[in-house]
Amino acid sequence: MELLAIFHGLNLAWDHGFRQVECRSDCLEVLKLVQGEQNFFHAYATTIASIRDLLSRDWSVVLRHTLREGNQCADILAKKGSAMNSGLTVFDVPSPDLMLALLADYLGIMFPRL
Repeated sequence: MELLAIFHGLNLAWDHGFRQVECRSDCLEVLKLVQGEQNFFHAYATTIASIRDLLSRDWSVVLRHTLREGNQCADILAKKGSAMNSGLTVFDVPSPDLMLALLADYLGIMFPRL
């Protein structure tokens, strides 16, 4: 799931013209898969290769590990996504609960997960 989130997120960023992107994930193993040695026999090798292709484009993308507590936006979106019955959903405007989390993430405020 995390691999698909990175893939779709990077695709959206590219399609919307962003050329300096910082992508944060609380899944260190996924970041190692994307940035490490290519394993053609991994179950998600195709998705990993697609992410690597995106990263090789003419733009600046930094992949960073973050603690789960410091990535409240991802937590809120993951909960919203798990409650939906559709595939990829793009929100044009953040919901009110997400607006507060965006501000907190921007300011570096960490909240314990309940």
